Amino acid sequence: MLDGPTLARMLGDPAKIRAAAELLAEEARLHTAKRDLVHAMQCSKRAFELFLEARAIDPQASDDAAIFELGRVIPPNEIDPRYKR
Repeated sequence: MLDGPTLARMLGDPAKIRAAAELLAEEARLHTAKRDLVHAMQCSKRAFELFLEARAIDPQASDDAAIFELGRVIPPNEIDPRYKR
């Protein structure tokens, strides 16, 4: 699986990046429901990164809510330093 920044570069368009982030966030919820917390965390982290990448290109009001929600489940030490400001 690609990391968030690489996937964002491949997708290019912020709308496509957000769509991928939304799909990954939903996949994380499904993994959580199945008690597969490792895969849930991987999907959440990637979705978080994609929302941040999309916001950097074309900020939308919905980005902040999605980033906040995903940020609640990702341990701080799992967040790449480039996203910490």
